[in-house]
Amino acid sequence: MARAISKRSLASHITGIDVDHRNLKEALDEGAIHSCGEMPGALEGADMLILATPVDTTLDLINKISPHLRPGIIVTDVASTKEKIVSRASTVLPDNVLFVGGHPMAGSEKSGFRNSMPYLFNAAYYFITPTKHTSRDAIEKIKSLVKAIGAVPLEITPGEHDQVVATLSHLPYLTATALVNILRDRPGFPDFLQLAAGGFKDTTRIASSNPIMWQQILHSNSEKIVPILDNLIDLLQHYKIMLEMGDKNVLLGELKKAREVRDHITCRIKDEYCQ
Repeated sequence: MARAISKRSLASHITGIDVDHRNLKEALDEGAIHSCGEMPGALEGADMLILATPVDTTLDLINKISPHLRPGIIVTDVASTKEKIVSRASTVLPDNVLFVGGHPMAGSEKSGFRNSMPYLFNAAYYFITPTKHTSRDAIEKIKSLVKAIGAVPLEITPGEHDQVVATLSHLPYLTATALVNILRDRPGFPDFLQLAAGGFKDTTRIASSNPIMWQQILHSNSEKIVPILDNLIDLLQHYKIMLEMGDKNVLLGELKKAREVRDHITCRIKDEYCQ
């Protein structure tokens, strides 16, 4: 986020705060931030605060920063779940602090400043999750920032957001984790690992993500994820029965339906569909 903002000269001054001092040094050296600081001193005079931390840390930070925020400051976040964070902000932050929940649907399994990209958000959907009490002016300012870094803002309620990402993000992560752990538990695992080719690597790429971050994401959205997991388990059982019964035609129908849907996922690059 800092690289995206600084690359486009969208802020006169960016202060970075991070528990990893190497990240701060690299960000300073590349000009992604102008200075580094500590809470709460770094908040003095800030017009906007972006919380880019794991879910539990974000919840904790909202509590800690509440007494130190000046009236009128806009606070936003980029965490992968929204209901608990928006609720905490609504409960803890003063009325004169403007909180707008956010979540860019962009990223990779790699972390740290050295893996950041200034154009990561180009053409990516960026969820904005206000409540009926959220300042309209603050929402519009966050939407303007989102557009300025190349992303596409999409307003949605916190609950709707968490339902969407349970299917589009959290279930795929759990599935990738399961596939890797199945491979790990197979006899001859080291040999299988050496043979893992494109399909397996593409499908399981996300399993290389930060496990602590994901543990917090999954825990915070468990109520939405569990029913989707039940759906997946039921469907896999259905596929298992097809194979056991040798029902080729029904299986072929399932495979064709999946391909048809997958082929219509929009690349959103030059407004074309994936081919």
